[in-house]
Amino acid sequence: RRLADVYLDRPENRAWHLSKAGEVEASAVAWLEAGRLADRAFSNADAERLFSEAIEMAGTAETVSVEASALIGRGTVREELGRYAEASQDHVAAERLGLSIGHSQLQAQAVERQGWTAYYERDVAVAIARAEQATSMSGVHPSAWVLLGRIRHWDGDFESASEAYKRALSELDDGDAEIR
Repeated sequence: RRLADVYLDRPENRAWHLSKAGEVEASAVAWLEAGRLADRAFSNADAERLFSEAIEMAGTAETVSVEASALIGRGTVREELGRYAEASQDHVAAERLGLSIGHSQLQAQAVERQGWTAYYERDVAVAIARAEQATSMSGVHPSAWVLLGRIRHWDGDFESASEAYKRALSELDDGDAEIR
């Protein structure tokens, strides 16, 4: 446990030591953080492995929100790797977990990611269905409106695309200031 405290700025090392100390919930959170850092660094293979560790540890700790977040993270990495079927499986599993605990934001994020996966896979019908579903859910992030805008633009409906982009901009909060 003391070594875990030494590695506050190194979540992968922290997660390993927390796991060995039997602190599975804290370990799951640290694995999730490590996966996010690897994803931001475009280290997809490492990110996939780290998110998988988070999923396993969160399952052991029965920390459903961490497990769902890690599934979304791993699914996003798998999208980036072009492994769309696996990405979809992760996002669907995350949606179910979000629903099981009544976490509308996680559920909306998982549905949105299913839309992005379908978009990258060039499956217009599924992408539209998921984007429309995500934008109608509570807890939706403005990026769901961006997805809907891209799909509408792709489909040639420029007016609806413009409306979706405007809606995305109007729903940004202070934490999204750099996007504006």
